[in-house]
Amino acid sequence: MIKIQNLAKSFGDVKVFENLNLDIAENQVNCIMARSGAGKSTLINIILGFLKQDSGEILNIPSNISVVFQEDRLVENVSCLKNIIIQMVRKKAKRHKNYF
Repeated sequence: MIKIQNLAKSFGDVKVFENLNLDIAENQVNCIMARSGAGKSTLINIILGFLKQDSGEILNIPSNISVVFQEDRLVENVSCLKNIIIQMVRKKAKRHKNYF
């Protein structure tokens, strides 16, 4: 089970959430529903390691999380493996502030 404790995230003066507590069950289908702009994508991006939370902690994150993104991220006429490598390189570059 993923356990989220007292998670907080802000972008400048805009608080996305604070003191968020959530248990996500293992081996079950889980759904996060809220209005647009409530922080669903931000939460998922923190769980996946794409964003860093301001405070709080996430425990027991499995290494085999699958995600379907809202927008198309595939490069046409490139193999599945090469598309995965492209996204991994982009993720690593963003961590090092080398945007391309």
